[in-house]
Amino acid sequence: MTTKLPIDHLSASSFTLHMKCPRQWAEKYLHGNVGAPSSSLIIGSAVHKANEIAFKGEVVFPAKVWEQIIEESGGYGAINWGRDTPEKAYDLFQEMSLAYWDTVGKFLTPVALEREIEFKIEGIDLPIIGFIDLELEHKIVDYKTTAWYNSKQVQPNQEWRVQTSIYQLARRKPAEVHVITRSKTDPVVIPDSDKHKLYFGLVDEDQLHNTLQYEYQRMLYHMERYGMDYDWPGNVLHEYAYKYCPLMADGRCCRL
Repeated sequence: MTTKLPIDHLSASSFTLHMKCPRQWAEKYLHGNVGAPSSSLIIGSAVHKANEIAFKGEVVFPAKVWEQIIEESGGYGAINWGRDTPEKAYDLFQEMSLAYWDTVGKFLTPVALEREIEFKIEGIDLPIIGFIDLELEHKIVDYKTTAWYNSKQVQPNQEWRVQTSIYQLARRKPAEVHVITRSKTDPVVIPDSDKHKLYFGLVDEDQLHNTLQYEYQRMLYHMERYGMDYDWPGNVLHEYAYKYCPLMADGRCCRL
């Protein structure tokens, strides 16, 4: 019998997570264990939501946005606040969302917000589904929130490139990443030209198809060999594989 994955679709994040660490992929997509949402994730989700509301021309009420994200995440007690406190995280959300809107957002004219995409690729049985943060007339934009980002030594995360490339398969436009940070000196980092490392021209479709087909075959191989077992292989060589690994808590991270 042909091996199949017990899921109904794939996404840009599912491809990048499997590339990073198959064990984390199995934990999330096979077992539904995503771990407690982090403070950074909550802040990022709130910034995304505030941007969406602002681009619609509606008034943003930060407290209302924040409480909505907290509720959707299971409440304050379900969140791993780490070194932050809820109060500090809320203040950071306000600072980051306001910094982006004042320096970038209010000057943009979107043609679509949170556009849902769905398409299939030959050789991959499942549809690929995703959401594009912001679509402009001539390009698509993906927001990324992070603690810090050096605007003078830009090194885009490879996962960002893969994600935006997948979006480009559905919307044939150049893409760029807007990085929103906690930093006082570099609160927002965006491309200033098509030579900037956060600006991505049109992707080579054939090459990307080959990459995604290969990664899908790896998923099927792991599924056939390990099934629903928790011991899918990790990735000790990936520099970020363990930094936010949800398997650290119970000692199953491959870096332990």
